[in-house]
Order: sequence, then structure tokens, then C-alpha cells
Amino acid sequence: MRRYILLQYMHGQKADDPLSMAGTFDDLRKAQAAAGERLHDVNEIIDTNDWTVVWRFHKHGTRL
Repeated sequence: MRRYILLQYMHGQKADDPLSMAGTFDDLRKAQAAAGERLHDVNEIIDTNDWTVVWRFHKHGTRL
């Protein structure tokens, strides 16, 4: 079963800071919806099957 981890953090904050983890989800769309509810400077969703970033949104940049 796939699991997705939502990381949300501000510029200058470390992505591996435990405070950046905003939740875990079974569905990518639910993770994206949760990210959209309160966008931070950097928003990333990681697929725990292979630990890759599958979605990224920067307030001042681009998405993956």
C-alpha cells in the first residue's frame, strides 16, 4: 500500500526538521488537498515506496 508524507516548511527551514511533517496519507490527491488548505513557502509530497518527491509546490516558484 502506498503512503505519502506531506512536508511543509518555510525557506531557510530544514526539510528534515520533524516540525515540517504535516501528515501522512493513503491517497496522493488527499495529500495535495491538505497541502492546498494551508500553503507554506515549500510544500512537498514524498512517496514512501521509493522515498522520492512526487509533488512539489513553491509559493514563489514551480511545481514538480
